[in-house]
Amino acid sequence: MRRLLALLLLLLTLMIPKALAASTATTSPSCQNSLDLNGLTVMQLASMLIVPTVSATSLSGITAISAAGYGGVMISGNVAPRNFATSIGAMQNGSVWQMPLYVMTDAEGGGVMRLANALPSVPWAKNMGSWSASRITAQANSLAQSLQALGINMDLAPVADVDARHDIPGATNPDGLRSFSGSPTIAATDAAAFMAGLKAQRVTPVAKHFPGIGYSSRNSDYGSAATKSWLALQSSGLLAFKTLIAAHVSVIMMSNDWTPGFSNLPASISPLMYSYLRNSLHFSGLIITDSLSAGAFSTLHGGLSMRAVQAIGAGADLVLLGGSSSVAQAMSNANAARATIALAVRNGQLPLQTLRNAAGAVWAAKANQFCAR
Repeated sequence: MRRLLALLLLLLTLMIPKALAASTATTSPSCQNSLDLNGLTVMQLASMLIVPTVSATSLSGITAISAAGYGGVMISGNVAPRNFATSIGAMQNGSVWQMPLYVMTDAEGGGVMRLANALPSVPWAKNMGSWSASRITAQANSLAQSLQALGINMDLAPVADVDARHDIPGATNPDGLRSFSGSPTIAATDAAAFMAGLKAQRVTPVAKHFPGIGYSSRNSDYGSAATKSWLALQSSGLLAFKTLIAAHVSVIMMSNDWTPGFSNLPASISPLMYSYLRNSLHFSGLIITDSLSAGAFSTLHGGLSMRAVQAIGAGADLVLLGGSSSVAQAMSNANAARATIALAVRNGQLPLQTLRNAAGAVWAAKANQFCAR
């Protein structure tokens, strides 16, 4: 009963009227609310969907990412150098769209805390699973304040997977301590509480990894991985995500697992999985892929750039390329992906309207978060 009451309270908290949300949005003096998508080139549209990955200790030249019009940047690495916030600020000031980039990282808690030297100590989700919802929200709020100070405006957290194990995640187990609970109700309630704390400081939370990778066959970073069966997910992982959608989660990350009995493709590139999330669960927020550099794709045909095409064609709004360290390598990967996406549109492999729809969704979400009304 305590959990159900806490969830109801969170639902009320998160159902903020748009006018109130706008009044608390981070504003930018150069932020423009509208954009004529029909006037953009295919390359420009493609850029808005691409998120290259850069190591926190290799930020030299990072303004090239905003100058190229990319939609965001993923920061990897556990150490934030002293000039981190200054470098991120310079990148944001160079945005060709007069719109901030999504600057994202993994700050879940426990052993998954990028930039840990500049962030407060946050326990594993499993440890927070025994806390009250209000305490989890307060912890996430404190974390979000520090993320904002660094220039991070999107946290690839919370983990919404359902997994009762108290194991440290590794090659054979992607979740364990990263999951709040083995109970779908508790996992969803606690994830919603974490979301609320991030949102209160205007850091966008990202619930992951749809449709739920608790008890997966292995960690998809290391190779092909399967979720529990589609039938089993109905009463575990999917149930948690349904609750979070009802709580108005604004961004969901797809997993790189395939799901027996439903789709033999990793969810990040599975049209069936995107369709289910949109049409059956009626999720209307942004969808981002997990890293397209993961080992889960090693047995599939096509390289990183083609995976970006497949993901957008399947229904992704943002494609997380992953796998980079230096800005030069990140730009090389992003430029190649952008060119391949443009070629796919010209060849009729990827409908132009699909590209426009995704770019429009990303733009609208950013305008709502960053721009003054």
